[in-house]
Amino acid sequence: MSLRARRTSLLAFTTTALVSTVLPISIVAAPTAAAATYPRSVSVALVPNSSGRVNNGGFLPTMGFPDGYVPTFTDVAPDSIVQDVANPLTGFDTVVFNGICDIDTFLSNAIFKARVEGFVQAGGKLIIWDSECTSTDYSKFALPFKTSNPGAAGASGTLTDVENNTLSSTDPQSPLYVDTVAVSTGTDAVGDANVFTTYDPNWFVDLKATNVLGVNGPAHAYAKLGQGLVIYSGLDKDDMGWGGFDATSSSGAVHLNRIWLLELLQPWDPDGLPRTLPAGTTHEYVALGDSYSAGEGLSPYLPGTDQPSISEPNHNVCHRSDQAYSYVLHDRYYTKPPLPMFVACSGSITNDLFAPNNAVNMKLDGSAPEDPQLDAITSQTKLVTLTMGGNDVGFVDIVSACAANLIAWVPSCQNTKVKLWAPNPPRFYEKSLSSIVDSRMQALKGTASASTFPLFGDSPARAYGQAKPIHSWSAILKEIKKRAAPDAKIIIAGYPQLLSDKNGYVWDAPGSSYLTIGRVGPTNILIRKGPASWIRSKIAEANQGIRAAAEGMNDPNVQYADVAAEFTGHAIGDSEPWIFLVTGSGKDDLDSRSLHPTADGQKAYELAVAKALNKTPS
Repeated sequence: MSLRARRTSLLAFTTTALVSTVLPISIVAAPTAAAATYPRSVSVALVPNSSGRVNNGGFLPTMGFPDGYVPTFTDVAPDSIVQDVANPLTGFDTVVFNGICDIDTFLSNAIFKARVEGFVQAGGKLIIWDSECTSTDYSKFALPFKTSNPGAAGASGTLTDVENNTLSSTDPQSPLYVDTVAVSTGTDAVGDANVFTTYDPNWFVDLKATNVLGVNGPAHAYAKLGQGLVIYSGLDKDDMGWGGFDATSSSGAVHLNRIWLLELLQPWDPDGLPRTLPAGTTHEYVALGDSYSAGEGLSPYLPGTDQPSISEPNHNVCHRSDQAYSYVLHDRYYTKPPLPMFVACSGSITNDLFAPNNAVNMKLDGSAPEDPQLDAITSQTKLVTLTMGGNDVGFVDIVSACAANLIAWVPSCQNTKVKLWAPNPPRFYEKSLSSIVDSRMQALKGTASASTFPLFGDSPARAYGQAKPIHSWSAILKEIKKRAAPDAKIIIAGYPQLLSDKNGYVWDAPGSSYLTIGRVGPTNILIRKGPASWIRSKIAEANQGIRAAAEGMNDPNVQYADVAAEFTGHAIGDSEPWIFLVTGSGKDDLDSRSLHPTADGQKAYELAVAKALNKTPS
């Protein structure tokens, strides 16, 4: 990757008064194997978070700048970005935020936000250093994130991974090379580093860490914004060379120092950053699952997964979204830039893990465009996440069946006879909703025989084809364990409660109340408290079954993610639901996003899975 020859200005912001002096910086040549030069003039504006001095502790001269890389440094106060008539960022190529702990206040100002984001979008580079902040809140930034910091006590963890060539060079003799081996896991290399707790999936991770709060996440990451580049570094300055580490030090800290140097040297062109897997490599993270893992409802969907017309050669409605929890989770735990092997698919049932998915994704020739999901797992797979079983039970169909104005208003819909279509032999028949759900739940728990169960549908067109076997959660986990790497981490997540247990209900008669769960056409969709409580009990039963299957593996690398706990207070009926309401144009035309997690819901999923991962061996 070549360095682009262009004028460079590194502008750093300080919370102290504006200083206009340009400070001369001496150059210390780092060892290089060749006579390569970096013809770039660099002007830095640092934001010292306490002393107000640019060259704090002699850090910058000892970074080991290569020959030809000539930095100068200028202070610009963040207040001036708001108050000055002319934008003080104009003319600079690089801006450095150093320790602006109250950045959320500045980003709340429309002028500050527009000038900073406009600077990057036009092709500038923004570097964010905030290790000394207790926490930072960039949720108002175009690439939102928040951080966690354990404070002055430092961290008990260390750097867990540093990728070679994530920035510039694979040559061990190059000053742009980061040596992974030199970062010892036996030292406190992270200090009190900030790590991301929540962030936009557009961030790509170079370096991850664990702090004393037990929070795992990126301590270094980068992202593209418009034509520009944003680099985040939450590394502790005390371990990054501010105390006098130089480019020839034998300490592991020099390699952290080197990372900051790489940030300053990094070419501006974000497209030059590694983002795709080299040919022949495998995905370490495989994301399996149904619509709750695919990100149903969070359009636009990934190319090729939103082709609803059956007349299209590659009809596919898997509806995979880049807002799904797997995207964010990948960046939290993995340093490699490629996105996960994302095979989760809306409408999937347990059989789609083992056999081609031709249920809702059929090609014109009758073949299935989706391979068995488990085929994505290889012996190199280190992490597998999934949700599965909800469509086998039919949770969304159950809520629809129990809601008024979709079928007759009944106080206890679990006893309602539901018309089903069985294709072999072709016939209609009726069963109570409770008996259907109970038999399917038994199969998922592994307590029923290996019989098959027809899917919901009141006509052949809605029957989803022939009946499929329901595979137990235990069998699924055992198969994943058999296919993945021996030390692979497997996280199976449960399901959120869709309906509130107490909020939003309207009393219409003594002992009777109902909850509005959406609107189809001109009609409000209502559900009574009794059926809602029954549905909640069945979701809880499913979650208990999923947890039991995970715990039954007796393997610390297999964990259950308690999603229901993260959704507490955010069901339909609560003041801030993280579940989409039922919408559509009619009984047979419900919007596919109905009763699926919102963007906030997917973030809750990611948090639940992250907490489960924290329980696995490091």
